[in-house]
Amino acid sequence: MMRGSLKNTKGTPITEGSGGVFADPGFSAAESRNLRFRSQMMTALRKFVEKEGLTKPPPLEA
Repeated sequence: MMRGSLKNTKGTPITEGSGGVFADPGFSAAESRNLRFRSQMMTALRKFVEKEGLTKPPPLEA
C-alpha cells in the first residue's frame, strides 16, 4: 500500500495506521502491550470454551 496521506471518495483524509491497534489511539507502549496481551488471552479463552462446548450452569433452585 502507498504510504502517506490518502483520501476516500468523499474527500475525507485517511491516515494509514501503524498496525498497532492500541498504539494508534495514543496508548503508551506499555499500555498497548498490556491491552494486546489481554485481548490475546481473552481470544484464547473464548476459543477454548467454544472447543470444549462449555456452557453456563443452570440456575440453582431455592
